[in-house]
Amino acid sequence: MNASTETEPSGSLDFLKWGVIVLLLAGAVVGNYIFAEQSVLVRALAVVAAIVVAGLVAMQTVKGRNAVDFAKESRTEVRKVVWPTRQTFLLSHECQYVQAMFFEHDLHNQKTLVLHTNVILDYCFFQAHL
Repeated sequence: MNASTETEPSGSLDFLKWGVIVLLLAGAVVGNYIFAEQSVLVRALAVVAAIVVAGLVAMQTVKGRNAVDFAKESRTEVRKVVWPTRQTFLLSHECQYVQAMFFEHDLHNQKTLVLHTNVILDYCFFQAHL
């Protein structure tokens, strides 16, 4: 059997790096309690600094690099999306509002509910293709 399996290359120091990350984040939490008499601004800046340093260390691991690559690819895909125009957006929300009113009003009459839903969907489809 010659099946190729994809395995992630593990960094030689990834285990140590994740340990440093845990220590940094735990240190931020413990330090926040130990220095409770300090200014909230100083403690908040120290916690943010610890989180940033932990994030930078995490980006040096294999999983961290994979996460950064995924974020870059996601940003590229979001740019490819054709977002709805203002008219399409308002029309869809108008149809949803009208449909919600009928759902609330005709909750007990199932046949009328189906009829209203079909009429609303036909109207929205017709308006969208004008």
